[in-house]
Amino acid sequence: MEPLFEHYRANPDTGFLDIFAEDVSCGAKDHENHGTGTGVIYQDLAKKCPAFHAEFTALAMRNTSQHWGPIINRAALLKTEADDMFKKVQHLVETNPICPL
Repeated sequence: MEPLFEHYRANPDTGFLDIFAEDVSCGAKDHENHGTGTGVIYQDLAKKCPAFHAEFTALAMRNTSQHWGPIINRAALLKTEADDMFKKVQHLVETNPICPL
């Protein structure tokens, strides 16, 4: 997971912020980071590079899922709207040359 963190840290413009930010409004409080060290760097990067945060979370869920109770307990729900969106994203990725990591 550290290579992913370092990749996005070195390439913050590859996080698709413009796309993730469409139709989203956040206040100044939403942009605040808390703590020090790597934790605050992670928070800042997750806000500037939402693709990083999505990838990192997916890897963490796959490798350290004990942290995500709803996943372990199979209580998480996949809404039809989300599933449809994921299928569109998958189709887009499979049919277009997207920047590889």
